[in-house]
Amino acid sequence: MARQKRNPKLRALLVRAADKLNEVGEAQLAEAVRQVLPPVTYEEDGPGGDAVLSLWIRKSTMQAAQRDASERGQTVAGIVDAGFTALLAGQFKPTKQPKAPAGSADPKGTTSIRLSATRQAQVADYVNEHADDLGWKPSPAQVAVAWLEHQYPAPSRT
Repeated sequence: MARQKRNPKLRALLVRAADKLNEVGEAQLAEAVRQVLPPVTYEEDGPGGDAVLSLWIRKSTMQAAQRDASERGQTVAGIVDAGFTALLAGQFKPTKQPKAPAGSADPKGTTSIRLSATRQAQVADYVNEHADDLGWKPSPAQVAVAWLEHQYPAPSRT
C-alpha cells in the first residue's frame, strides 16, 4: 500500500488545536493531542537516520548520566530522548544554563551522542513554534543539556 503524503501543516494545526482545547478548559484532551504529535506528524527514520549531537556539558553531569544509563541498561541518548519527549509533550521547559566561572571546580567538556535526526528536527520545530513561551530559542543540543542538568543537578555547595 502506498504511503499517504503528510500534510506539512499538520503539526502546526495540531499544536493550535491543543492550545485551543486548553483555552476552553479541555486540558485532558489537549494533553492527548500533544502526546500523539510526535508519532503522528513525523515519519520514522530509516536505517542510518541518526545524527551526531554535540553537547557542551558539565563533566560531572555527563558522568552521572552515564552511570545512571549503565545501571538501567540504557544509553545517555535514551535519557536525552526522554527529555525530548517531555519537551514535546509540554512537560519540560528548558532553562538557559549559567556560564561557569573560569577555573570552575566543575569543568565542562564536549561529548557527542547519536540521536535520531528526525527527533532532533521535531525539537527544533517545537522550539521555533514555542520560543515566546520558552523565553529563548535553544538548539536541540541545548535542550539535551538542559534536560541532563535537570535530571542530574550539580551538588549544592551549602
